[in-house]
Amino acid sequence: MLAAVSLATFLVSLSSNTLSVAVPSVVRHFDASALTAAFIVLTPSCVSTSLMLTMGRLGDLAGRRAVYLTGIGVFTTASLLAGMAPAPWLLVCLQVCQAAGTATIWANSAAILLELLPADRVNHGLGIYIASISVAELIGPSVGGTISEVAGWRWIFLLNVPVGIVCWLLGRSVLQPDVRPSRRPSLDIRGNVLILTGLGGLIVSLSLAQDSGWAAPVVLFGAGGGVVLLCLFVTRELRARDPLLDLGILRNRSLSLAMASALANAMAQWSPVLLMVLYFQAVAGDSPILAGVKVTPLAIVSATAATSAGRLTKRVRPDTLAVAGSVIAFLGLAFLAIALRHGYPWILVSLMLIGAGGGIFGPSNANIVMLRAPQVSAGVINGTRLMLGNVGWVLSTAVVLTLVTAPLAAGLRREFFAGTASRVSHAAALALLTGYGHAIILLAAFALTGALTALASRTLG
Repeated sequence: MLAAVSLATFLVSLSSNTLSVAVPSVVRHFDASALTAAFIVLTPSCVSTSLMLTMGRLGDLAGRRAVYLTGIGVFTTASLLAGMAPAPWLLVCLQVCQAAGTATIWANSAAILLELLPADRVNHGLGIYIASISVAELIGPSVGGTISEVAGWRWIFLLNVPVGIVCWLLGRSVLQPDVRPSRRPSLDIRGNVLILTGLGGLIVSLSLAQDSGWAAPVVLFGAGGGVVLLCLFVTRELRARDPLLDLGILRNRSLSLAMASALANAMAQWSPVLLMVLYFQAVAGDSPILAGVKVTPLAIVSATAATSAGRLTKRVRPDTLAVAGSVIAFLGLAFLAIALRHGYPWILVSLMLIGAGGGIFGPSNANIVMLRAPQVSAGVINGTRLMLGNVGWVLSTAVVLTLVTAPLAAGLRREFFAGTASRVSHAAALALLTGYGHAIILLAAFALTGALTALASRTLG
């Protein structure tokens, strides 16, 4: 059972980490616009984040095993069709279906482990489960670059199919039949519609800013409407009998600050891999394989630091480690803003600092959140923390991609996503460097906010 769940989680994690490297290949293949490219990048995370809480609740209602296996089936089928998509917007639509399957797997995998593993093996099982995610993040960029260059970007989707079939068959054979709960909570349809349309509207409007500018009416009204819908979602969840998101866990100030720190650090630390993969192809003119290899040290250092942080918690308070991780990530991002103009050795140091900061902060923050909310189940806490992190990543990525391409002429923004900006003109590459400077400074500001909120949480804790 642990092998089945870990393999499926590895599959969806690897899929999301390989596609980012192949985006230029997809854009060149379809001759897609910058807006279409932004949707290809952002759609999977936006949809999976919006549906994660609902898919977890569906597992409560219809049975964890049935919903989980359905999620694997949807992900696998959508991957097959996406690998054969004849047009970019059809690919985006199929990514929506794939992301729904991803959300189902993410929302129910940890819950399956918590429900079915023996109490004395839960920590060990969760360690293996988290390791499968870390390995996927570690090898994702290199694997994606290799597949894209050797076999073509379609195989990033098509290779999911045989592994998905194995995951479905393995899950069907080893997962225990569902035991229905005595009380079946209701499905908050209104809450899900509000978060899906609110978050989606906000992301779409921020993406449109690449072509229309920040002051365009469609951007302002879209962003404002998204914020209003998300505020209505919060109001709805405070009043709902069975809310998708239990906001009561945030009444504890030290816990709420720890969650805010997780959000700010996700906004700062999760975007650099995508940004630098595109940088190495669009500005430096590297191949997808080389671009993937160049960003891999960030993941290696992150995984190593995460392992070390787990051991250090025996000697150092986790809230102290969370502050230290945030500060290291901030220093790495601040250094990266300078390093972009000084060659790869400087960039490598920056990426390693960012990876070290993220690796130290992640498990330390998770430890804090679990310790400070003992009255709430681990599944609810982890789900809320994961959703907030994904929301932060999607929003920050939408903004920084717009900032990166803003200095380019409208007709050249597609060349950034196609990875060919450096071939157009030296001036285009210099303009991208300016945009990257602005984007990295914003990420550094997010990291600084994460450090300050982590420090405030430590003070109250």
